[in-house]
Amino acid sequence: MALQLTDPLLTGIRPKAARKLLLAGIEAFATLGYHATTTREIAARSGMSPAALYVHYASKTELLEEIIRLGHRSALDAFQRGFTETTDPASRIATAVRDFTVWHARNQTLARVVQYELESLPRTQRREIGALRTHFETMLCTEIERGRKNGEFAVEDEQPQPGEQVLGEQGEFEPGLVGLESLEGEAAESEFLRFLDAVLDAGVQAVAALELGDVSVVLVG
Repeated sequence: MALQLTDPLLTGIRPKAARKLLLAGIEAFATLGYHATTTREIAARSGMSPAALYVHYASKTELLEEIIRLGHRSALDAFQRGFTETTDPASRIATAVRDFTVWHARNQTLARVVQYELESLPRTQRREIGALRTHFETMLCTEIERGRKNGEFAVEDEQPQPGEQVLGEQGEFEPGLVGLESLEGEAAESEFLRFLDAVLDAGVQAVAALELGDVSVVLVG
């Protein structure tokens, strides 16, 4: 689903001109890639002059950094909400994964930039984003440990420590796993949820669509 200027995800970006440039940057980076995108291209997509970009962002790199930070914080908020809606670890993980999956279905273009252009940031900025990424891992590892202690989970392998790879190389749920490359918006969201419901109906109580690295979590019961 393509983001709009009025999307709640973008309302914190002010003024409106900065929001228009950020939205144009998301579209351009997703379509052309960071290195092939010029500031002139971003300006043209925003309907503004090339000089306008530098009024709100010091450089193309700063714009990319803002986009990637926005994507991580928004996805983290979605993931975190799942851990507040229920009390038992299995339900909390299942709900968090579901909410995280829905976020990806609704924000595929932004997720694509977050996923594939992270390495385009300078090392210092990548480290700052990495600090955000550890929150995903910390929450997931905490719930796995809670489930192990209360007998709900049997953790067959040694649990990784926060900071180790838990969510896959870039923490992305791959739409290709369920054949959603050509879908977007409500159609993608509906297909994601249909897939998850089918697995749940088959008797699996929590779907870790996230890659868990070397950790195998078995739900008891």
